[in-house]
Amino acid sequence: MTDGSPSQLLIYGAIFVGVLLLVAFRVRRMTQSRPLKVDRLWVIPAILGVGALSSILKASFTGPEWALMLLALILGAAIGWLRAKTIRIAPDPVNGGVTAQASFVAIIFLFAVLLLRMGLRAFLAANSASARLSAGAVDAAFLVFAAGLFGARALELSIRAKAVLRAA
Repeated sequence: MTDGSPSQLLIYGAIFVGVLLLVAFRVRRMTQSRPLKVDRLWVIPAILGVGALSSILKASFTGPEWALMLLALILGAAIGWLRAKTIRIAPDPVNGGVTAQASFVAIIFLFAVLLLRMGLRAFLAANSASARLSAGAVDAAFLVFAAGLFGARALELSIRAKAVLRAA
């Protein structure tokens, strides 16, 4: 991993500072109330779904790899639904739409998902040989996870936003 040389430590320090700045920017942006474009919620899940589907179609997976895909989809959808539940949706009287604002729980949830993803990636990379998983299957599983996460999030936000619009 690292030989402890000053150049390696400098690189890791720069990456750490960069990640901290990105996190600070994202947290600041997430705490602001923004218009929710309900008609565009499907775009990211569709792109991720196409990417996941193309990864799956170009590979020939074994039984454990298919089980990993199913687990990734279920886990991603469950986490996406839970994350969407923590986002506040309110009517916007100015433009007639809805606004969304992430709660502090949503921000913590996002970082927990990122840590989970990093942990899973390290675990799968270390145990892929013993679990008979190919690198392509692990990469495809992360795409399937992301598609499930963003798909369930978009579905939940869409349902809630339409209910808020009907009530307003």
